[in-house]
Amino acid sequence: MRAGLRAAVLGLAWLGLWACPVAVCFGVPDERDPFVRSLDEENLPRFREVCAALAARPLVRGEFRQKKILRRLGRVLESRGYFIIARDFGLVWETIAPFPSTMALGQDYVIQSVPGYPATRLEASGNETFMRLARVMRLVFSGQGEALGEEFQIFFQADESRWFLGLVPADGGIGAFIARISLAGETSLRRVAVDEAGGDRIEYELFGHVYSDGPDGLSEREQALFGK
Repeated sequence: MRAGLRAAVLGLAWLGLWACPVAVCFGVPDERDPFVRSLDEENLPRFREVCAALAARPLVRGEFRQKKILRRLGRVLESRGYFIIARDFGLVWETIAPFPSTMALGQDYVIQSVPGYPATRLEASGNETFMRLARVMRLVFSGQGEALGEEFQIFFQADESRWFLGLVPADGGIGAFIARISLAGETSLRRVAVDEAGGDRIEYELFGHVYSDGPDGLSEREQALFGK
């Protein structure tokens, strides 16, 4: 396995071991299967509406809880912390328990840090799989959700208040590691789940959302997490 690809896999594992739930039963009181219906002309307007609503909030902070379900070992690992979704910068997962650590996903890089050790920066080159996963969030939060169709088969359903999005990799690159991704929410993203090709599952719950009008609301410390 190439060094870069191994780094991507380790990065995914790191995020899974120390980060929160979605398609189980957390913030959104509905376990609707998002993979029942493909995105089509009938539900496309609602899909665009959801993406536009998320893009209207360029800076979101909150808390997360995570479960990493290890099927083969019969174990569940849990963690919690804080997240930042900054449309013009990327994502930050700052874990506070059980062990403090931080992961920042930028436009073309990943920064991992643990207290007491130098931060590790992984460039996009050689980490294509990991960066494509981060690209999902960037597209959803920039109002470009339809562009996901270039790399995924899109499934979507919604009612007046809730929406459920499912993504299945359309190529073998990301599909070698990720079987499918699901997202769900109301006015905000509330849950994210990643089913890994090996059978393990990562579930995230996002709550306590606080919104800012623009990326200028990032503190100096938060910008430093993005390597700025």
